[in-house]
Amino acid sequence: MVAFAIFAVIGLISETIALGLAMCKIVNPNFELDQINLDVDRGATHYRALMVVCKTLSAPVATVAATFCLALRPQLFQAVLPAVFGHYGAQLHKALPLHPKDILEAFQLGTAYRMLTHEGNLTSALDIGQQIAGRPVTEDELRRIPQLMHEHMNHQDIVQQVLAAFSIVNTIWLVAILGLLATVGPFLYALLKPLRGFLYHLSEVLLEYTIKIAKRLFPLSEMLLYTLSLYILVESSRYHHQLNHGVDAYGMTGAMTACTGVAVFGAAWAYTTVLNGKQQHSVDVEYFMTLTWILASLLCLPLAYLHQSHLFGYGVVVAASAALGFSAFSSGLCTMIGFESRDALIRGAVGCGSMTAVAFVIQTFGFHNGWTTPLVEPLSVMGTSVYLLALDIHAFLARDWRSRGFFIANLVVITVGSHFVGLAGSANVAKVFGSLFLFTVACEKFPRGEAFKVWIFVMFAVLYGISLYVSRNPELVVSVVSGGRL
Repeated sequence: MVAFAIFAVIGLISETIALGLAMCKIVNPNFELDQINLDVDRGATHYRALMVVCKTLSAPVATVAATFCLALRPQLFQAVLPAVFGHYGAQLHKALPLHPKDILEAFQLGTAYRMLTHEGNLTSALDIGQQIAGRPVTEDELRRIPQLMHEHMNHQDIVQQVLAAFSIVNTIWLVAILGLLATVGPFLYALLKPLRGFLYHLSEVLLEYTIKIAKRLFPLSEMLLYTLSLYILVESSRYHHQLNHGVDAYGMTGAMTACTGVAVFGAAWAYTTVLNGKQQHSVDVEYFMTLTWILASLLCLPLAYLHQSHLFGYGVVVAASAALGFSAFSSGLCTMIGFESRDALIRGAVGCGSMTAVAFVIQTFGFHNGWTTPLVEPLSVMGTSVYLLALDIHAFLARDWRSRGFFIANLVVITVGSHFVGLAGSANVAKVFGSLFLFTVACEKFPRGEAFKVWIFVMFAVLYGISLYVSRNPELVVSVVSGGRL
């Protein structure tokens, strides 16, 4: 709350200064900022640039700081702000039949079934079932546990069908959020078309200074947009806080509501850019985009913790990768993925390589908590992808076997290490890049004709021999894996 208060004070000061300058402009139309008793030298220029930066960043940074406070103490915000949406206690897993969400719950259901059928302990069995289902269960549901487990293993149960349906619903919801954000401007423009002439003539009737004051006060809507974004994020936290232990394993209502708040924050940041863009001619576009991605990453981080959402976890990592210089966009029939410069490539390799290392450390030493759990999968998948892409591009540009050797070594280490610690995402990404690398080298360097056929046959024969030896000696793999985990 202290950080939010500091940034809020900075925002109020900057808005007060801007409002004062606006009133001076209204009173004296010829008024310019240079008329203030400040020497227009380098110091004054730096002062004005600092004020513009503070005015631009005060509201978004205050919103991000408030989001962190919301993730840590949602009860404080929920107690102050009234509820709007309602139905916060609706949870998907309570509407589904009794089923296990992981191996541990499957074992517990088996224990409950044994208590019921072999020991006749109905009370304890019902308690276990109620703890897993999050609602009261019946004896008939417990007696159907073997049938439910069989259907679940064969992907025939109603649970997986309902989850598939909600996956489609959530995808449609996300598309609707982006669509509303993209079409609200054209919608209002078309809706007000019959009234444009009336509004134009009405504006001529209104007092001149009243219009000027309203125009100068219009930037206050910037604060209203950020406030609306924060309010929606608070509403999303109510879906999480209604649960007794953690978050709903299947419910995405809170996360998708938070996506709406993030979309409003993006619109507010775009509006901030429009308001202050004319005063920032000297700001490099690359620096501005980096700042935008940093704000997006910082905003998604507390939301990933609050909702335990991999969606926001990917938002954190993707935005951080973009801030480091990674970019992907489409133009016509071509999709371009890579880095804007060599400096961006180096930053991306170092930063995303560090992300991959963090994922390995978390998974190896078991540093799992509310902050790290939503980030492990995005760090392993996206971090490894961008890191190996940077190394692959560098090896292609360098065109020497030293760079390619470093790339191959990283492929081997990531593939083997990922299987040992259980990071399937990193292992799969490394396999894909390894296949692409072999295909590229085969097209560039491998000999043609009979020598090529012999080389390919020998390579596959070696791979076959290694696979056969390992399959006949499984204790070798067990000893390596168990030794790596000690």
